[in-house]
Amino acid sequence: MLVVPRTGLAAPIVSLDLDPTRPGIQAERSLPGPGEFQVDVVVLGVDSPPLAGYELELGFAPGVLAFSAASSGGFLDDPFFFDVLPGAASVRVDSSIRTFGGGPTGDGVLASLFFDALAPGASLLELDAVL
Repeated sequence: MLVVPRTGLAAPIVSLDLDPTRPGIQAERSLPGPGEFQVDVVVLGVDSPPLAGYELELGFAPGVLAFSAASSGGFLDDPFFFDVLPGAASVRVDSSIRTFGGGPTGDGVLASLFFDALAPGASLLELDAVL
């Protein structure tokens, strides 16, 4: 199975790390067969203003992948709000902190998403509606 991200560019940059167990940001990943795997949503270059929240949607190929779980990635310290809305072909994640005008700067993991590889095939992971 091959998983490839499609991302849009903006400042700061939000990207996918398809293999968080390896150093750096991996843009592709092949899996030996069915099973669960993790994808990290990372943000790079948060400057001024600091990040107080985000929204994003990640599309995938149903039948090849199924969303199973999500957790906050730790970039937003102790998020006040972390909501995950799974669908058949996408998952939406919204998160924010309480402090207005505050929040972190720099680079970090926004969320860790977990998927089940269901069948042989390829799936693009498409970041969409990133705010």
